[in-house]
Amino acid sequence: MERVLGLNHRVTLATRRQLARFTGEAGDPAGARDMIAALLPDWERVCGPDHASNVAIREALDHWARQAERGAP
Repeated sequence: MERVLGLNHRVTLATRRQLARFTGEAGDPAGARDMIAALLPDWERVCGPDHASNVAIREALDHWARQAERGAP
């Protein structure tokens, strides 16, 4: 995806977000947390700090951080 559309394309960013979700659902909440944490600054830079999706991405970050603390998927 990155090679075809580029690192800063919204589809690439959305794919990274989905990959993080799949990672967490597969049993690696710490990995999902780290992937979302790395995604958030890129998303805000590309889409702007006030983009509506930022809230959902922050909520996903909080969710996976809580799951990682509990050690549960």
